[in-house]
Order: sequence, then C-alpha cells, then structure tokens
Amino acid sequence: MMKWPAVLLSVLVVSLPSWAQDVPAKKVEGGSYAAEVTASKLHLRAGPGSSYQSVLMLEQGSKVIVKEATSASGWAIVAVPGGYPAWVAARFVQPDAANAKRGTVTVQNLLVRPRASTRFHQLNGRLNKGEMVDILGEKTVEGKRWLQVRAPQRIPLYCAAEYLKNIGPASLAVPPVAKSGATTKPAPNAASADARYLVVERRILRDLPQARSMADFEPIRRTFATVDHKQLSLENRSRHLGLERQIFEKERAVIVASVKEDKQRLLAEHDARVREIRERYERERAKLEAERREREKKANAYTAVGIVEHKPDILGRTPAFQLTKGGKLVYFLIAPAFDLHRFAGKRVGVIGNTNRESGTGHFTVMVKRLEIIGDK
Repeated sequence: MMKWPAVLLSVLVVSLPSWAQDVPAKKVEGGSYAAEVTASKLHLRAGPGSSYQSVLMLEQGSKVIVKEATSASGWAIVAVPGGYPAWVAARFVQPDAANAKRGTVTVQNLLVRPRASTRFHQLNGRLNKGEMVDILGEKTVEGKRWLQVRAPQRIPLYCAAEYLKNIGPASLAVPPVAKSGATTKPAPNAASADARYLVVERRILRDLPQARSMADFEPIRRTFATVDHKQLSLENRSRHLGLERQIFEKERAVIVASVKEDKQRLLAEHDARVREIRERYERERAKLEAERREREKKANAYTAVGIVEHKPDILGRTPAFQLTKGGKLVYFLIAPAFDLHRFAGKRVGVIGNTNRESGTGHFTVMVKRLEIIGDK
C-alpha cells in the first residue's frame, strides 16, 4: 500500500469540506475489533500526528485492538494486547518487597510518558493510586530516576488507520493463554527465539560497561546481530529495541570521550611545540646577546677602533696612515713593527700609546698591537 507523505496528507485534510473537518473521533461500531498491520513497519505514537513521539514500532502482521477511528485525520486509537513499555517517575512507584519486578503507584493520576524525560509528550492516560505495575527496567536521566513499566491497555496509542486491516472481533488480537491464565503461550519458535535473546541480552549487558573503544563494540554488535527481532514476542521486541538504544548511547559516549581525548592530546602537543619554539628563541636571543656583549667588551679593550686608510697627512708626510671612524679622522697611526699597507681598508682594533701633536692638535697612536675585527 502506498504511504502518503505527511505534507500531502495535511493538504488533503485542509482541502476537505468544513463539515468533514469537524467530524470527531467516533466509536467503532459494534465495539472494538482486532486489526492486522499491513505496513512493513508501523509507528504507534503518543498522539494523533507524526509530530508525536513514536512509542512502539510494529512489524507487518502484528495485531492490535482498534478502539476508535478518526475519519477526518486518518488516525486510529489502538491498544496493544498485553500493554507496552512506557516511563514514569520512579519516586511515585513503591517497589514490591517480594517481587522487584512489580510495584505500586503511590499517587493519583501518575503521568505516563513515551521516553524517560519530561520534555516528551505525556501519553493519553494516567495510572491510578494503588495500581500494580510491571517494572521492566530503570534509568537515570539528568539526575532524575525513571522506571520503565508496562502501560495498561486502557492507555491508548495512535497510528495511521490506513495501515490496519479489520480481521474480526477484538479477541483475535489477544494471544491464547495457558490454562492457568498466568502467562501467554507463545509459539514454539517464539519461545526458543526469546530464550536465545535473553542469553544474548545478558552477555551484552555484561560486556557493554567494559567497552572503551569502537573496536570493543564490534563483538557486541556481532552478538546483537545474531537475534532476529521478528521472531521475538512483543515484550522481547521492546526489550530488543531498548538494548539497541543502550548500545547506541554507549557508542556515542565512547565517541564523545574519544573526540575529547584527541582534542586534549592535540592541545597538549600544540602547547609543547609552542614551548619548544619559545625556548629555542630564548636560547638564540641569549646567544646573540652574549656575542654582542663580547664584541662590546673587546671594543672597549682597544685604544681605538676604526678603518685604516693610507694617505698623506696635512703636513705632506708619506707614507701616512690614519684611523678613521664614520669617515672622520680619529688617529694618525705610527707602527714601526707593522706593515700597515696590508691593513688598509680593514676595520681594526688598535692598542698603543697616544700623543697629541703640537702642530695639528690631532692625536697619534704608537701601535703595540693591531687586530682586524672586520672589513669596511
């Protein structure tokens, strides 16, 4: 059967005449009836619209009890034989001392929700004070403890009516029970599938807390894939879906932790690299500073520092050598023990005795030691 898109359905509903849009949900003539799901997968929701949360998903061939049908919107109100899993606040349920899987409601009109959070729609029904419920599981969300209980048949669900086929009286939707009336008698293949599933579930719940990396989830996923949920009873299909959600949430937590760890590692590597560069820079700066101080120390130890130039002096004496600095005459050089020609054009440091010439007023230096400290 063709599934109409939600937008197209809404257009069709808007285009109906006003008298058709006002048709309320009507009781099914002749009382409730059993219906078989014709879609491959059918969502049962908390309210009559695709915006409501999906509470349960049924496979093709599953049976439900139709309570009411809404001709205007195309939604049907149904009940699931045996009830379905839902969530309530744990503080309003008193566990049974003799049976941990049973509890008693301690307040009147206890809200029932499709998910363990107050952010989700409540279901169209409430539990009464003193009512006994089956406890299927529990979890803590945002610091609040929730219990998963089996919602009674009187709390309805909603689904698209076009995917339901009337198969007769409502009793046809209820599986036959054993003579004792205590438990539902499953088909032989369902019983064996349920037994195998419970073994798989115990194994996964044992291994799941130890999973620390995505590689750890591979054997868990392979084990989970050995179960065909289509062969399970309705109760264990719900448990199977809940177990898959637990695996997914654990995987997500591991991925988030892995990303956080990678981020911290990259930041640590970045900080270490920055420190290494800074330390190398400081070492180089200290080295250059030490070399500069050494050069200044040496420069200060010389009598004079400058460029050796060969030219006659103002009195015409030849040969004459001068020591200039910045193009200005600093000293006349007298060096009987040195061949100053080979120092011409070189920057030198000179150590010697200095004298002022009476005729010119310039200083001369009697060179004792002369060192080249650089070119022009």
